[in-house]
Parts: sequence; structure tokens; C-alpha cells
Amino acid sequence: MAKSQAGSSPYSEYVSKAEDVADQILRNSKHVLPHFARFCLISTFFEDGFRMWFQWDEQRDYMDQTWHCGYVLGTIFVLYNLVSQLAGCVMVLSRQKVEIAVGMLSSVIVVQVSISLYYLCFYFFYRSFCPLFSSLKSLV
Repeated sequence: MAKSQAGSSPYSEYVSKAEDVADQILRNSKHVLPHFARFCLISTFFEDGFRMWFQWDEQRDYMDQTWHCGYVLGTIFVLYNLVSQLAGCVMVLSRQKVEIAVGMLSSVIVVQVSISLYYLCFYFFYRSFCPLFSSLKSLV
């Protein structure tokens, strides 16, 4: 039985070949990785923007029926989200005015959270205080 050298194993040749292949792949794909990484970071905005594009009527009607904000405000909200998300994604991917694009995408989050919290709080306020107002009205 032959003694193996220190630090070598029966798989060292395979490991060496795998490292060479991985190194070659990384060298060839180095120019693609930054674009792929940017796309992964904005993929949620990208998907949401295209969903709004293809489901325009459903999104607008959902806003109107759920939040009772009216047809016009629902349309404005969906349009703002659509334009901000898709334009922001294009700007980030093309590396054009990235700071503005990040601001646009951040504003989408802030607006969505603010409006959701506003209507959610209003709903609970309304649900909690309507019985109180009704009972006070009956006392008068």
C-alpha cells in the first residue's frame, strides 16, 4: 500500500480541477455579476411594478373597494406605484442617477406603509368609536 503525501487525499485531483473550473467561470462572469446582484436587490419592486402594469384594473378596483378612497385616488396611487417602481428599477439597472432611483423606491415603501397604516388606524378608530357615538346620540 502506497503512502500518501502529507496534506493530499484521493480527492485532491478532483478538488483542484473543480477550483480551476470555478476560477474560470468567475473570471468569465465577472462583468455580469454586478448587474445580476442589482437585479436581485430590486426584483421585488420589478415584480410589483409589472404586476400593477398587467393587473391595472384589479389593483385600482382593490384600492377603491378596500380603502374606499374613490376611483381617482385609487388610480393615482396605482399610477404612482407603477411609475416609481419601474422607473426606479430601470435607473438602478442602468446605473443612471442611482441616488434618485433609491429615493423613488424608498418613497414607494413609505407611501404604501403610511397609507396602509392610515386606513388601518381609521378602520379601528371607526369600529371602536361608532358604538360610543351612537350611544351618546341616543342620550341627546
